[in-house]
Amino acid sequence: MIKQKIVIVGAGIVGASMAYHLAKRNQDVTVIERHPAAAREVTEKSFAWIHTTHRVAPDYWHLYDAVLEEYHTLQQELPELKIHWHGALTWDTPPLREQPHFQKLNREQLEALEPNLKEYLDEAIFVSEEGAVDPIAVTELLLSKAQSYGAKFSSIPTLHSFSKKVPAWSACIRPTVFWSRMSSYWPQVQASPNFATR
Repeated sequence: MIKQKIVIVGAGIVGASMAYHLAKRNQDVTVIERHPAAAREVTEKSFAWIHTTHRVAPDYWHLYDAVLEEYHTLQQELPELKIHWHGALTWDTPPLREQPHFQKLNREQLEALEPNLKEYLDEAIFVSEEGAVDPIAVTELLLSKAQSYGAKFSSIPTLHSFSKKVPAWSACIRPTVFWSRMSSYWPQVQASPNFATR
Protein backbone atom coordinates (compact mmCIF):
# COMPACT_ATOMS: atom_id res chain seq x y z
CA MET A 1 0.00 0.00 0.00
CA ILE A 2 1.41 3.40 -1.02
CA LYS A 3 1.77 5.74 1.96
CA GLN A 4 -0.71 8.59 1.75
CA LYS A 5 -1.66 11.52 3.94
CA ILE A 6 -5.21 11.02 5.16
CA VAL A 7 -7.45 13.25 7.30
CA ILE A 8 -10.32 11.66 9.22
CA VAL A 9 -12.95 14.13 10.41
CA GLY A 10 -14.63 12.86 13.57
CA ALA A 11 -13.20 10.76 16.40
CA GLY A 12 -16.20 8.57 17.09
CA ILE A 13 -15.97 4.79 17.04
CA VAL A 14 -16.01 4.69 13.23
CA GLY A 15 -13.37 7.40 12.82
CA ALA A 16 -11.16 5.80 15.49
CA SER A 17 -11.49 2.40 13.84
CA MET A 18 -10.57 3.87 10.45
CA ALA A 19 -7.59 5.65 12.01
CA TYR A 20 -6.37 2.46 13.70
CA HIS A 21 -6.61 0.30 10.59
CA LEU A 22 -5.08 2.91 8.28
CA ALA A 23 -2.23 3.84 10.67
CA LYS A 24 -1.48 0.14 11.18
CA ARG A 25 -1.02 -0.04 7.40
CA ASN A 26 1.60 2.71 7.58
CA GLN A 27 -0.63 5.55 6.35
CA ASP A 28 -0.02 9.12 7.51
CA VAL A 29 -3.26 9.69 9.44
CA THR A 30 -4.58 12.82 11.17
CA VAL A 31 -7.86 12.65 13.10
CA ILE A 32 -9.71 15.95 13.57
CA GLU A 33 -12.42 16.22 16.23
CA ARG A 34 -14.43 19.24 17.32
CA HIS A 35 -14.60 18.02 20.93
CA PRO A 36 -11.57 17.93 23.22
CA ALA A 37 -11.83 14.14 23.52
CA ALA A 38 -12.89 11.23 21.36
CA ALA A 39 -16.20 9.34 21.49
CA ARG A 40 -18.58 12.22 21.96
CA GLU A 41 -21.87 12.83 20.15
CA VAL A 42 -23.30 9.62 18.66
CA THR A 43 -20.69 7.19 20.01
CA GLU A 44 -21.12 8.05 23.69
CA LYS A 45 -24.89 7.54 23.35
CA SER A 46 -24.56 4.20 21.58
CA PHE A 47 -26.05 1.04 23.06
CA ALA A 48 -23.04 -0.77 21.53
CA TRP A 49 -24.78 -4.09 21.07
CA ILE A 50 -22.92 -6.45 18.71
CA HIS A 51 -25.67 -8.50 17.11
CA THR A 52 -26.67 -10.26 13.93
CA THR A 53 -30.32 -10.91 14.50
CA HIS A 54 -32.60 -8.18 15.73
CA ARG A 55 -34.31 -5.78 13.31
CA VAL A 56 -31.76 -6.31 10.56
CA ALA A 57 -33.08 -6.08 7.02
CA PRO A 58 -32.14 -9.14 4.92
CA ASP A 59 -29.98 -7.06 2.55
CA TYR A 60 -27.67 -6.26 5.49
CA TRP A 61 -27.39 -9.67 7.16
CA HIS A 62 -23.99 -10.36 5.58
CA LEU A 63 -22.64 -7.06 6.96
CA TYR A 64 -23.77 -7.85 10.50
CA ASP A 65 -22.21 -11.32 10.22
CA ALA A 66 -18.95 -9.74 9.05
CA VAL A 67 -18.99 -7.25 11.94
CA LEU A 68 -19.29 -10.09 14.42
CA GLU A 69 -16.26 -11.82 12.86
CA GLU A 70 -14.31 -8.54 12.77
CA TYR A 71 -14.88 -7.94 16.49
CA HIS A 72 -13.49 -11.40 17.26
CA THR A 73 -10.46 -10.66 15.06
CA LEU A 74 -9.97 -7.26 16.71
CA GLN A 75 -10.13 -8.84 20.16
CA GLN A 76 -7.32 -11.20 19.16
CA GLU A 77 -5.24 -8.25 17.90
CA LEU A 78 -5.96 -6.15 20.99
CA PRO A 79 -6.24 -8.38 24.08
CA GLU A 80 -7.06 -5.35 26.22
CA LEU A 81 -10.27 -4.83 24.22
CA LYS A 82 -13.12 -5.79 26.54
CA ILE A 83 -16.05 -7.38 24.75
CA HIS A 84 -18.76 -8.99 26.84
CA TRP A 85 -19.80 -12.09 24.90
CA HIS A 86 -22.64 -13.00 27.24
CA GLY A 87 -25.34 -13.22 24.60
CA ALA A 88 -28.58 -11.26 24.42
CA LEU A 89 -32.18 -11.77 25.41
CA THR A 90 -35.03 -10.29 23.39
CA TRP A 91 -38.78 -10.51 23.76
CA ASP A 92 -41.98 -8.94 22.45
CA THR A 93 -40.31 -8.17 19.12
CA PRO A 94 -39.81 -11.21 16.92
CA PRO A 95 -36.50 -11.09 15.04
CA LEU A 96 -36.56 -10.77 11.28
CA ARG A 97 -34.04 -13.56 10.98
CA GLU A 98 -34.40 -17.08 12.32
CA GLN A 99 -31.16 -18.98 12.80
CA PRO A 100 -30.21 -22.33 14.31
CA HIS A 101 -28.31 -20.69 17.19
CA PHE A 102 -31.48 -19.01 18.49
CA GLN A 103 -32.74 -20.52 21.71
CA LYS A 104 -36.38 -20.05 22.60
CA LEU A 105 -36.60 -19.95 26.38
CA ASN A 106 -39.67 -20.58 28.47
CA ARG A 107 -40.31 -18.70 31.71
CA GLU A 108 -38.44 -21.25 33.84
CA GLN A 109 -35.34 -21.13 31.61
CA LEU A 110 -35.49 -17.34 31.53
CA GLU A 111 -35.58 -17.13 35.33
CA ALA A 112 -32.57 -19.49 35.53
CA LEU A 113 -30.58 -17.45 33.00
CA GLU A 114 -31.49 -13.99 34.39
CA PRO A 115 -32.59 -14.34 38.03
CA ASN A 116 -32.67 -10.57 38.68
CA LEU A 117 -35.30 -9.40 36.22
CA LYS A 118 -38.27 -7.62 37.78
CA GLU A 119 -40.79 -9.21 35.43
CA TYR A 120 -40.74 -12.40 33.39
CA LEU A 121 -42.52 -13.22 30.17
CA ASP A 122 -43.63 -16.68 29.14
CA GLU A 123 -41.15 -16.77 26.27
CA ALA A 124 -37.96 -15.01 25.15
CA ILE A 125 -35.20 -15.55 22.60
CA PHE A 126 -31.56 -15.96 23.66
CA VAL A 127 -28.66 -15.64 21.20
CA SER A 128 -25.44 -16.73 22.88
CA GLU A 129 -23.02 -15.35 20.26
CA GLU A 130 -24.00 -11.70 20.66
CA GLY A 131 -22.06 -9.23 22.78
CA ALA A 132 -21.64 -5.66 23.93
CA VAL A 133 -18.84 -3.15 24.38
CA ASP A 134 -18.28 0.12 26.20
CA PRO A 135 -18.31 2.41 23.13
CA ILE A 136 -16.21 5.14 24.73
CA ALA A 137 -13.55 2.71 25.99
CA VAL A 138 -13.33 0.98 22.58
CA THR A 139 -13.04 4.30 20.75
CA GLU A 140 -10.33 5.56 23.11
CA LEU A 141 -8.42 2.27 22.77
CA LEU A 142 -8.56 2.34 18.96
CA LEU A 143 -7.45 5.96 18.85
CA SER A 144 -4.63 5.27 21.30
CA LYS A 145 -3.44 2.32 19.19
CA ALA A 146 -3.68 4.45 16.04
CA GLN A 147 -1.48 7.05 17.74
CA SER A 148 1.03 4.35 18.68
CA TYR A 149 1.29 3.66 14.93
CA GLY A 150 1.93 7.36 14.28
CA ALA A 151 -1.56 8.79 13.80
CA LYS A 152 -2.13 12.34 15.04
CA PHE A 153 -5.18 13.65 16.90
CA SER A 154 -6.25 17.30 16.89
CA SER A 155 -9.21 18.95 18.55
CA ILE A 156 -10.53 21.85 16.51
CA PRO A 157 -13.71 23.41 18.01
CA THR A 158 -14.89 25.04 14.79
CA LEU A 159 -13.67 23.62 11.52
CA HIS A 160 -15.40 24.68 8.33
CA SER A 161 -13.29 23.93 5.29
CA PHE A 162 -9.88 22.92 4.06
CA SER A 163 -7.58 25.25 2.20
CA LYS A 164 -6.75 24.08 -1.32
CA LYS A 165 -3.51 26.03 -1.52
CA VAL A 166 -1.09 23.14 -0.94
CA PRO A 167 -1.79 19.78 -2.61
CA ALA A 168 -0.45 17.67 0.24
CA TRP A 169 -3.27 15.40 1.38
CA SER A 170 -4.37 12.31 -0.54
CA ALA A 171 -7.80 12.05 1.03
CA CYS A 172 -10.13 13.51 3.59
CA ILE A 173 -12.48 11.04 5.21
CA ARG A 174 -15.60 11.56 7.27
CA PRO A 175 -16.97 8.37 8.79
CA THR A 176 -19.85 8.37 6.30
CA VAL A 177 -18.32 10.20 3.34
CA PHE A 178 -15.09 9.82 1.40
CA TRP A 179 -13.59 12.55 -0.74
CA SER A 180 -10.78 11.31 -2.93
CA ARG A 181 -8.00 13.52 -4.27
CA MET A 182 -8.71 16.19 -1.68
CA SER A 183 -5.91 18.75 -1.90
CA SER A 184 -5.69 20.11 1.61
CA TYR A 185 -2.94 21.06 3.98
CA TRP A 186 -3.45 20.69 7.74
CA PRO A 187 -1.86 23.96 9.01
CA GLN A 188 -4.08 25.95 6.68
CA VAL A 189 -7.43 24.66 7.97
CA GLN A 190 -9.90 27.53 8.02
CA ALA A 191 -12.26 27.94 10.99
CA SER A 192 -15.94 28.81 11.15
CA PRO A 193 -18.68 28.40 13.80
CA ASN A 194 -20.75 26.47 11.25
CA PHE A 195 -18.62 23.30 11.43
CA ALA A 196 -20.40 20.00 12.05
CA THR A 197 -18.73 16.58 11.93
CA ARG A 198 -21.80 14.47 11.41
